[in-house]
Amino acid sequence: ELYRQAAEQGDAEAHNNLGIMYKHGRGVEQDLGKAAEHFRLAADQGHAWAQNSLGSMLEEGLGVAQDLGKATELYRRAADQGLAEAQDNLGVMYFQGRGVPQDLGKAAGLFHQAADQGDTSARVRLGLMYKKGRGAEQDLGKAAELFRQAAEQGDADAQNHLALMYKEGAGVERDEGRAAELYRQAAEQGDAEAHNNLGIMYKHGRGVEQDLGKAAEHFRLAADQGHAWAQNSLGSMLEEGLGVAQDLGKATELYRRAA
Repeated sequence: ELYRQAAEQGDAEAHNNLGIMYKHGRGVEQDLGKAAEHFRLAADQGHAWAQNSLGSMLEEGLGVAQDLGKATELYRRAADQGLAEAQDNLGVMYFQGRGVPQDLGKAAGLFHQAADQGDTSARVRLGLMYKKGRGAEQDLGKAAELFRQAAEQGDADAQNHLALMYKEGAGVERDEGRAAELYRQAAEQGDAEAHNNLGIMYKHGRGVEQDLGKAAEHFRLAADQGHAWAQNSLGSMLEEGLGVAQDLGKATELYRRAA
């Protein structure tokens, strides 16, 4: 109610905050149309967060008709004000060629700007560009450093990517123990890929002491999330009775789900 009173006086911050509340149904009944309208009223006054939020709704078609061109323009306006989230979003649009012609160099530049402000997603995206040499000259050391920064912020994707680099000795000295620890950190957040990779490491005793029971459990946790490789691996262990009681019926069902 207080935000509404301030918004009625044209206050941009109040319009932005009301937009957030309507978008998520906090203190009011959720209404994406009203959310978009409040973001628009704030965005028109130059409110960077509102510009980014409205851009996201236009990109996804939430509460408004999808319009990638308008979304890109709003991201650009917010990015020009230095908002890291908008720089990251605009970078994705250039990377994917959505709303603008694809331009990997511009994408990398925007990810750099956001990453320099500590944006986790931008660090991961830029790390992948350095790793693959897309939009930036390949540099595995820079890729690993960006993944490390994002991993320390708790990003599961970054933990997975950095773990793989330690596992393969790419851009860092090979260290399977460190790889296993990073996979464990991501797995503790419920990440299916990390559970699958930990399953592999426990199955073969790489970076950890071999433990078929733990391998099967990690495969199960990934398989329950629909991870096809984990379903196949757990199926194989159930078929052979490795780390678990043999169960051909369950094995067949897991193979079927992966197939």
